[in-house]
Amino acid sequence: FYLLGGKPRKISFKEIFDLNDEDYNKIFSSQVFFKSNKKKIIIHTGASWPMMKWGNDRWVDVLKKINIMGEYDFVFIGVEKDNKDYNYISSLVDFKLYSLISKINVWELTTLFNSVNYFIGIDSGPGNIAHLVGLRSIIIYGPGPHTFMSDDENDIILDKSNGRGVYQRFFLKKNSFIKKITANEVYEAFKKITNS
Repeated sequence: FYLLGGKPRKISFKEIFDLNDEDYNKIFSSQVFFKSNKKKIIIHTGASWPMMKWGNDRWVDVLKKINIMGEYDFVFIGVEKDNKDYNYISSLVDFKLYSLISKINVWELTTLFNSVNYFIGIDSGPGNIAHLVGLRSIIIYGPGPHTFMSDDENDIILDKSNGRGVYQRFFLKKNSFIKKITANEVYEAFKKITNS
């Protein structure tokens, strides 16, 4: 857009997708967490590369802190290998977590995101879908350039790399940029988006 002198136009989710009550009921009527009045937070821990992993103990810490804040249902998404993260995290908290890992496709994920309150996850495809839908989001960025960052001022991007560290995408480093992001920073970011 900028090279051609144009300006990008923001196209809303509803202009792109035409969802109706039948779509929502067909996909989510069987999900127990939708029957509660709690606010829903989608959690995505998955990363294709180990250099982009934030760390399960940090997830445990931040979920415990958020749980104390109020009535929330935490719903995990991802692919089959993300079950390992979910099982570890759920074994260390004393409240119910829900999993839709490997249970929904991309279309259903988009529908889900249009039906919940918040998204917390690493820089990923689901994070990009959250931006498209306009879901209040906290995105945890690892090393390297960030091409698809949200331009929504209500979203919070946590990034210690400032687009640096491309080599960290290929070589696992003990003190990578993503490991510099603390659970407390994510917790403070969550408090901020709930107040915006």
